Amino acid sequence: MSTEGTEAVEAAEAPTPPPAAPNAGRSARHERSRWRPSPLFVFTVAFLLLLASAVCVLIGNVRATSRLLPEISLLLSVVAVVLTIVALVMPAKRDRPEGSSKQ
Repeated sequence: MSTEGTEAVEAAEAPTPPPAAPNAGRSARHERSRWRPSPLFVFTVAFLLLLASAVCVLIGNVRATSRLLPEISLLLSVVAVVLTIVALVMPAKRDRPEGSSKQ
């Protein structure tokens, strides 16, 4: 009697596991807990950076010997402008599904 035939039959009868879903390892709670900043938060950070830039200019004007503060002010201003553009382009968060409307 040949064992190759029975091994082939057993292999054919063994159930194959279904393919795993893309996020099978992650729970729904984990997906919801991922934090994404809102456009208002990004805009607030940009505003605070712009205030910090203004403080650098103020300190730079009071202390004429400071050479690094103008560069820091310029860098903070550029980052504030970039974050403002990002905040304007970001999609708004939607807490409710689009189909449900509360009046």
